[in-house]
Amino acid sequence: MKKIFAIALALCMVFSLCAVSAFADDEITLDVIICQYGPNTQDWFLGTGMNGTNFVDKFEAENPGIKLNLEVISWNDVATVVDTRIAANQAPDILNIDVFAAYATDGLLEPVSQWCPEELYNDFFPSFIDQSVIDDTVWAVPDLASARALFYNVDMFEEVGIEVPTTWAELEDAS
Repeated sequence: MKKIFAIALALCMVFSLCAVSAFADDEITLDVIICQYGPNTQDWFLGTGMNGTNFVDKFEAENPGIKLNLEVISWNDVATVVDTRIAANQAPDILNIDVFAAYATDGLLEPVSQWCPEELYNDFFPSFIDQSVIDDTVWAVPDLASARALFYNVDMFEEVGIEVPTTWAELEDAS
């Protein structure tokens, strides 16, 4: 069965540089699943959201011989889609997902050390990498990090007379 690994799309680009030299005469296609992060995800990866072009077109132009078969799937559906594809022996080559431990323990992932160049690996914050370790093996690299909550000091805001921000612009002003 095709192995999947939860690894950054940026790593795909790094891998492709190695793959081009290894498969110079052969075109390869990488099946990639990216989760929907917002209303512009689809347009950025597959539409015209990058100043009239998209990620796939730019990637393929910069990496001759490598094609990306990229799909943007909602967070609500990604587990079902991926599990169905694994069962049908059609797992993606690159997967952007938040929970991957079951895939690692089921032997469906490749260790990051087999694909990620040391220079790129060393650029990740250690605390982000620590989240991807199972039994002393790193199974994923973070393609992004985000804040799910924001806390503020109520007493400090009141002391200096700052209203609680309700928009990003107000938060910037308060900061």
